[in-house]
Amino acid sequence: MRTRQLALGGLLTALSLLIPLVFGPYLRIIVGPFTATLASHVPLFLATLVSPLVAAMVGL
Repeated sequence: MRTRQLALGGLLTALSLLIPLVFGPYLRIIVGPFTATLASHVPLFLATLVSPLVAAMVGL
C-alpha cells in the first residue's frame, strides 16, 4: 500500500466516523429496533475507488 493510499484511507475512515457523530441527529432514520444514518456508507464506496485494501481498512 502506497503512502497516498494510506493517507486517503485514514481520511475516509475519519469521515466515516464523523458522519454519524456530527450529522446523526439530522440524518438518522429509526424504524423499530433498527437505526440508520444516511450517507454513512459514502466513504466506503469512495474507498473502493482507491483500492480494495483501502476499502478493507475503511470498512473495518
